[in-house]
Amino acid sequence: MDKLEIVTPTSDPIAEALDYAGLTFTLTGNANWYSQTTTTYYGGDAAQSGLITHSQSTSMETTISGKTSVKFYWRVSSESGYDYLRFYIDGVLQTSISGSPSWAQKTYTVTTGSHVLKWTYVKDSSVSSGSDCGWVDKLELL
Repeated sequence: MDKLEIVTPTSDPIAEALDYAGLTFTLTGNANWYSQTTTTYYGGDAAQSGLITHSQSTSMETTISGKTSVKFYWRVSSESGYDYLRFYIDGVLQTSISGSPSWAQKTYTVTTGSHVLKWTYVKDSSVSSGSDCGWVDKLELL
């Protein structure tokens, strides 16, 4: 007997880009995050921050429940020290990056229960550098 595999597509393109079907993302700010295939770490696509200009921001967030470990890969191409990709858990800033680092994995432990995960790319009031955006890929919830 051949193996039958049933794949249920996700309805959220950001969840698809992050390789974690079943999540729903809320997009806020001056431009929406989107799925793209040019800059990726895993699986051929990644989420990219929306196109923004000076003094603007763009965010994507989701709520998780019952998980205790959050892992993802991210990178940014921005004005070093001024334009940042930031990660929050329940509204508390965990870390941020700027400049042009390579893909890096981040891992966080959370308590059992419901938590809001949020990634925000934010620009200061002047100067554009690099691609001026951030990327997130390969989200894992354990």
